[in-house]
Amino acid sequence: MAGVTGRVALVTGASQGIGRACALALAEGGATLALAARNEEKLAQVFAEIQARGGQAAAFRMDVSNENEVKTGVKAALERFGKIEVLVNNAGITRDNLLLRLKRSGEALPLIERARPVALKANDLQLQVHFHQVAADVMAALGRYPQAFEESERERQVQQRRTDQLVTQQLAAQRGRLESGLLTRENSLLRSEADASQRALQQANRAARLRSVAIGLAVLFILCGAYALWHQRELLKRISRMAETDPLTGVPNRRQVIEMGQRLMMRCYQDSRPYAMLLLDLDGFKQINDRHGHTAGDKALCSVAQALRRNLRPGDHLGRYGGEEFAVILPDTDTDEAGRVAERLRAAVAGLEPDWASGAARVTLSGGIAFATPGRSDFSQLMVRADQALYRAKNAGRNRIEMAAA
Repeated sequence: MAGVTGRVALVTGASQGIGRACALALAEGGATLALAARNEEKLAQVFAEIQARGGQAAAFRMDVSNENEVKTGVKAALERFGKIEVLVNNAGITRDNLLLRLKRSGEALPLIERARPVALKANDLQLQVHFHQVAADVMAALGRYPQAFEESERERQVQQRRTDQLVTQQLAAQRGRLESGLLTRENSLLRSEADASQRALQQANRAARLRSVAIGLAVLFILCGAYALWHQRELLKRISRMAETDPLTGVPNRRQVIEMGQRLMMRCYQDSRPYAMLLLDLDGFKQINDRHGHTAGDKALCSVAQALRRNLRPGDHLGRYGGEEFAVILPDTDTDEAGRVAERLRAAVAGLEPDWASGAARVTLSGGIAFATPGRSDFSQLMVRADQALYRAKNAGRNRIEMAAA
């Protein structure tokens, strides 16, 4: 079966009309593509006939039962014959030009008309310019000046399109080169900026780490300094307490009693308030040390100090004056109140269980009270008077409280 489609005749199988199909294709100025499934002798006959008529032919052998192989072969053949058509058309235009120069313009006109569809359909603007130029010359040689003018105008338009195309291509190429250069420079700048940013980030991170380390060291130094100051202050407090406190009983020592007594006495003197001083001494304390040892004597002193502290009023101050003597400072205390406080302290000590040693006897205490008088603000003189009253209590039988004379 033979079929003619446009400028290409497709012939499949062995058909008696293959020669007519090829001839018709050649008469239309096209190329012939013969697909032979069998009967290669017929294919050779077709090729010979095409070549005898000045045509172009090519063979593509394939298995027509394989659809994919046929499609691939037809596509390749059409591409090849498309190129052949352009070459043949270009050759025809060249032949027209040659006939024109030989003063055979009448013979060139049919070739021009045959080449026109292919030349105008081709994407080759140079070929179209050449075609319109030759066509204008042929029309002018035949005296067809309006057609020659039209062909010249078409030549100018196509030439302008070709010039625009070339300019566009050159501009595109230049733009591509410029854009490539710009992209290269931009990429280089971006890489440089990225490297600089990376270095800046690394430096910032390094600086941040150094700042963190510096801040940490500063905080550590401050904490260490604060701890050292706190520890030093606590140590000073401890030293001060040790300097002011009796280590055995935990009450203020003689030095603290004198300093505190003088300070409170001055305050009461300035405010015209009463002030009393009580000096206490354990009766027979030497016998405890002699009979039961100094350890028992120390326990007895601690028990007495605790009993005295439990029976003091808020604002009263107890201290160990020395040995087995205790001093009690009584601010804002008149004669009657001082006597009641002293008697309560004496009774509390007398009621202590002697648990400091096995078989130990109870302890008692004697005391002397002295009162501050107008015009006298010397605490040491007050202590002398309280001590004198204490000796009177001792001489009067012990386990009693005596008041110093005003």
